[in-house]
Amino acid sequence: YDNITTNRIEVCWTHFKRLILGAYRNVHTKKYLQKYVDEFVFRYNLRDIATSASLIVSSAALMHV
Repeated sequence: YDNITTNRIEVCWTHFKRLILGAYRNVHTKKYLQKYVDEFVFRYNLRDIATSASLIVSSAALMHV
């Protein structure tokens, strides 16, 4: 647990806020906020995976919806 810091969660929230203010500009209600959070978490967790592997995981996730 040596590399666990509060900075990691702060960076995560900063990225999410940028996503809401930049890409998802029409988030005005709490109705779909959890879906935006879920998509962000999915993308954030896969940020280090190569593009081809990411596409495979994405397509597999879509098949289970």
